[in-house]
Amino acid sequence: MDNAGVAELLALASEQSEGNLQKALRRASRQALTWPVEVAGLAERHELQWLEGVGPHLERIITRWLEDDEPVPTPPESRLGFLTLTRVKDILARHPGLRVKGDLHSHTVWSDGGVTVAELAAQAEAHGFSYQAITDHSKGLKIAGGMDEDELTREGYEISDVNERYARTD
Repeated sequence: MDNAGVAELLALASEQSEGNLQKALRRASRQALTWPVEVAGLAERHELQWLEGVGPHLERIITRWLEDDEPVPTPPESRLGFLTLTRVKDILARHPGLRVKGDLHSHTVWSDGGVTVAELAAQAEAHGFSYQAITDHSKGLKIAGGMDEDELTREGYEISDVNERYARTD
């Protein structure tokens, strides 16, 4: 089982849980897509807690799935075809001419992300991206810090300001 399979199982488990466990499972499911190494090797060495979002309880759950060779169901269409960081690195290593040109799914501190709009733009520039889409959550997803209409308007102004600063430096 690879990180994508673990991410899917974590997402499904979160749908059947509630409270803090649900939050932890959902968070780990999202983070599994960007773990820098595959879970299998870490599980063999009992080092899953090294991964972002994995504590002792989730380590036991993931280890059990790996040991039992838990079948991973086909994800719903909304999660179908996601590539993990490890998979992207593998593809890029096998095809050195390929280059990631941008990111079409990123969150800022306006919802559940960890960086500001300006910091995200700086990261995009540092990676040589041609584009960066901000896909913060709306108020329909309160658990992810979803924004209301006023916050969305303020974020839009912030995005415009950052875009203008980058346009002046070109």
